[in-house]
Amino acid sequence: MNLPKNFDQLNERRHALIDRKYSSNQGLSPAEEKELAELQEIAGQVRDALTPPLRPDIQATIDALKDPAKLEAIMRLPYKDVEEIPFHIMPGRYFHAMFYYPTPPSPDHLLGGNVTGLVWRLEDEPDSWRVVYRFRYYANLKEIDSLDSGDHFSWYTMHCPGAPPDHILEIMREMFTRLRDVAYSDGVTPNEPDEWSVLKVDGNYEKFYAAAGAADLPWLHIKRITPEEYEKRTGKKAPTLDEHGQLKS
Repeated sequence: MNLPKNFDQLNERRHALIDRKYSSNQGLSPAEEKELAELQEIAGQVRDALTPPLRPDIQATIDALKDPAKLEAIMRLPYKDVEEIPFHIMPGRYFHAMFYYPTPPSPDHLLGGNVTGLVWRLEDEPDSWRVVYRFRYYANLKEIDSLDSGDHFSWYTMHCPGAPPDHILEIMREMFTRLRDVAYSDGVTPNEPDEWSVLKVDGNYEKFYAAAGAADLPWLHIKRITPEEYEKRTGKKAPTLDEHGQLKS
């Protein structure tokens, strides 16, 4: 794609209008709102042209789901109804990896934040992979490492039947990279420094804690909570373990 000859000036004007829209008490006039919409459209076209295509193996996974027979077989894979939110590191579960991706400041979240997620499954459901992830938007930079900082959290889950866990991890990376480029970045160039970080586990809860302790990742904070804290946070009775560390029925 050939950039407009005056693209730099257009982009500077776009930034100036965005700054005024979100930082001025007066906002923009109707004419300026229309101008900003037109400039945003130009910026979006440039961004789309510069965004690289999906990796071939990821595209192949997506294309495979277009086969009705394969899709029907995959959708029949079992999923027990279990607690998925928040991150439950406990017996009976197999963990592939935890990932972390910072999100830059935006007009709605001036301090930025991050998205953190976990790719896992139940030990007796080998092909029924799940992802739980959450967005965290910082409320106070002084308490950015605190588990009780007053930050805003929003949680989500995904079921990925039949998908290889490494592919799931790459698809999540692709999704959040594109989300950052479209929704968070104030510029139009998607190839900014990539701060994607992964804790690989491939094991049970004991291996998860061992991997987390050995990795020394600055974004990974683990806190063991009491049954009372669990029930207060989730509104549900805390699970209990027997003397062998297994879940009581």
